[in-house]
Amino acid sequence: MLSQQGGIEDDLLPGFRFKRGFRVAFEDVDLLLHVNHTRYLRWAETIRADYVAEVFLDTGTGRTGYVMANLTFTYESALRHRDLANIGCRLARFGDKSFEFEFEIWDARRRKRAARGVTTLVGYDFITERTTRVADSWRERATAFEVQKPSAI
Repeated sequence: MLSQQGGIEDDLLPGFRFKRGFRVAFEDVDLLLHVNHTRYLRWAETIRADYVAEVFLDTGTGRTGYVMANLTFTYESALRHRDLANIGCRLARFGDKSFEFEFEIWDARRRKRAARGVTTLVGYDFITERTTRVADSWRERATAFEVQKPSAI
């Protein structure tokens, strides 16, 4: 869960308008005393879901939505218990049936990037179980919202 107990260092994520700050919880740390890799993915999925709800204005309960096609994460620096972390999420690219989110996670105190990632999502009709065109309203809202306008895939 991304708590709001950490502040946002705006200069760490200048290309990201959608971001959160939080303190790393004890439950996020593994036996090696650093944040387990699965937590970075959870944080990215949580902020992406928030983005969809707050920017796309979509609750994810309709006939159409999206499914994940790809997830890539690169880990650069360890985070530890009680570190202050900042995460940013932006919609980077739109295609006809797919779109990509980019993520960065920073150690706010050390001012060092901990991880970065990309997810590719595909528009999907849950009734017909087939891919579908990405909603025009999502494209319009993201383009109006983002600091860096999404490019074409």
